[in-house]
Amino acid sequence: MKKSLFLLIILALTMNSCFHGTGVNTTPQMQFGHLLVNPRIVDGKIVSVKDTLFGHSSEELEIVYVDTLQLGDTVMFMAFFDSYMNNLVNVNATVDTTRVKLWFQLDTEDEQTRKLLASGSDPQKGVLNFNPMYYQVSFPVFIVPQETGSHPIKITVVSDSEYSMNSALFTLPVK
Repeated sequence: MKKSLFLLIILALTMNSCFHGTGVNTTPQMQFGHLLVNPRIVDGKIVSVKDTLFGHSSEELEIVYVDTLQLGDTVMFMAFFDSYMNNLVNVNATVDTTRVKLWFQLDTEDEQTRKLLASGSDPQKGVLNFNPMYYQVSFPVFIVPQETGSHPIKITVVSDSEYSMNSALFTLPVK
């Protein structure tokens, strides 16, 4: 009896070791919608826009150049982040805050949003930290340039995957 129990324990431990490291590890993905210039929003719905901006990519520089924006205009686009079966950890926008105002539009008073966001999150500064067990998030991103010039903007998403990070870099020229 003891021998059978011992063999059963050894077999269970051996089989358990076969499954070590078999979790799903994927690079987190991000998708961005159309860049809308001066959207007019009523009751949470876009009712009109002044224009849309298009992007032009430079594969050798690995950057997207967006059409020129006029100083005083606002750009808004929907952003979608997905970590497949891994947990989202963070979404962060890197921008020169003296030249460009960027924020993630989230209702921080909403109960679901409060459950989603971990400490250190600041949507008004483009920083979101997530609590465990969240795999997808979507929200509008707003950008308002504060001066003319060419403004680089980098958006990064991080998950708890082995391939944990993905970034998008684009340049917003402003006249």
